[in-house]
Amino acid sequence: MQPINLQVEQIEPSGTREKILFESAKLFARQGYIGTSTREITEAVGISQPGLYRHFSSKEEIILALGDAILNPLVDIISEERKQSSTRAVAITSFIFRVCYQLVQSPYSAQFWVSWPYEASQFTAAKTKYTKISQYLDEMVEEGVNNGEFRDIPVDLARETILNLIISGVFRGVGDIKDRIEYVVEVSLRSVIRNSSSIKLTLSASRKRVR
Repeated sequence: MQPINLQVEQIEPSGTREKILFESAKLFARQGYIGTSTREITEAVGISQPGLYRHFSSKEEIILALGDAILNPLVDIISEERKQSSTRAVAITSFIFRVCYQLVQSPYSAQFWVSWPYEASQFTAAKTKYTKISQYLDEMVEEGVNNGEFRDIPVDLARETILNLIISGVFRGVGDIKDRIEYVVEVSLRSVIRNSSSIKLTLSASRKRVR
C-alpha cells in the first residue's frame, strides 16, 4: 500500500485551472453552487470570463471536476485498503485515518459537499462515488459484526456515526488537526468494537499501516 504523508499542510494550487478549482471550492462552500456565479469565480481568481471558459465550458463542469478531484482519491483509498489483509478493526481504522488526512491535504475544500448536501446530491457522478465510500464502511462494519470483532449494532447507524465524526473532526472542530483526527479515529473505533482492551493495539497497527 502506498503510505500516506501524515502532515496536515494543504497543497497549494498551481496553474490557472487549479486556481479556478481552488477558488470555486471556497465560494461553493460559502454560498452554495446555485448562489455562486462565474463572475464571482473569475474575480476571485483574477481572470476574465473568456479566460475561465478556456479551461471550463460551464460552472457545472467546474463542480464536476471538483467532485473528481476530491472524491477520486477517497475511492482510491478503498481499492488500496482492499489489497490488505487484516482484522476488520484495523481495516476500518486505517481507512478513517487515510480519509481524514486526504481531506485535510487536498488543495480543494470539500466543505460544499458537507454544507450543501441537497445541491451536492444533484450531481450523480459525485453522488455515486460518495455512495462507494458509504458502502465500503457498511461492508467493514457488517463483516466485523459477523466475525465477532464488532458489537451487534445497526450497520447504517455505525456508518453515519463514523461519517459524522469525520465531518465534525475535519471541518468543524477546533484545535490541532492531528489531535482531532486521532480523536475521530479512536471514537469511531470505540463506537463499534466489542473488546475495548484491543483498542490500543488496533490503533497502533493502523498507524503503522498508513505510514
